[in-house]
Amino acid sequence: MRVLLFYRNAPGHPFSGPITHSMKVREVDPFAWHAPHVVVDEWRADWDSTHYIEDGAPVPIPPRIVAATVTAVARVRLRVRRNGLLRDVIDPLLTNPVRWAEMTDAQQAKVLACRQALLDWPATEKRPRNPTPPDLEI
Repeated sequence: MRVLLFYRNAPGHPFSGPITHSMKVREVDPFAWHAPHVVVDEWRADWDSTHYIEDGAPVPIPPRIVAATVTAVARVRLRVRRNGLLRDVIDPLLTNPVRWAEMTDAQQAKVLACRQALLDWPATEKRPRNPTPPDLEI
């Protein structure tokens, strides 16, 4: 069994770039594929997003770069989660004048404080891979 590693060309390096996906094959026809690829005999699942093609061979990405990438992705997911909480929990209270008028001043202040805590949450989260949302009890 052989593995085709497809990669996206890096600027200025036609035979280098990040791996985009892999495919197990029995036989390899190098003329049948249009995307740049490399054939390897072994491919481990834990290499996903941790290797790069350099001069036609898979090379490990430094661990600090992998960790920074994982953290950046976690922060993006955190912002998406925050936006969903704002949309589903806070915005229905703020945009409905009837519900807003029925609330006491203390409840309105609590809603605004919760909204501000959600807006600040992605920047203040210490552990973006295992986040803890702010308290949203209104």
